[in-house]
Amino acid sequence: HRGIGPDNATYLCPRKMLGKPCPMCEASKDAKDAGENDEAKELQPSERVVSWVLDRDADDPEKPMLFEQSWTQDRDITSLCVNERTGEILMIDHPDKGYDVTIKRQGTGPRKTKYFGQSIARNDSPIHDNERTQDDILDYVKENQVPDTLNFYDYDYLAGVLSGTVPAKDEVLDKDEDEDDVQPARASR
Repeated sequence: HRGIGPDNATYLCPRKMLGKPCPMCEASKDAKDAGENDEAKELQPSERVVSWVLDRDADDPEKPMLFEQSWTQDRDITSLCVNERTGEILMIDHPDKGYDVTIKRQGTGPRKTKYFGQSIARNDSPIHDNERTQDDILDYVKENQVPDTLNFYDYDYLAGVLSGTVPAKDEVLDKDEDEDDVQPARASR
């Protein structure tokens, strides 16, 4: 669910992911039943794909980051990996002979960011030129599997966010707390 609460935050859907009740899905159904189709659509969950990537242009290009994309973006990138004439598949995620993926971005925010112009490099390249650094990157990703990085919240918390009774994130306080929790940022490969 995207654009939820005062911070327009994104939350995993407990109904879709865990088979548990979800206040956002319930609110979406209530809105639809009341004829508020636009609101109902805004509250519906959308399928997303999360991957570990390296942003070659980041301040720290050796730091794996989580990249979230729509299933259609994932589909479009996957389709670029197949040679239409031969059927050969480019293994873009191969550690030594993978291919960089470039994605252009426009805008910011959960509903205002648009990604477009996906392309795959024409020459293969390793994750990193230094074998030790590459091993460290791969070890980090293996030790931090994507499902283990996902944050699920309980029903009452999500209902509070949706209703606006959970306080908005305090940037100063939360920044100090976040510095203690070294979390990977986001980006691309």
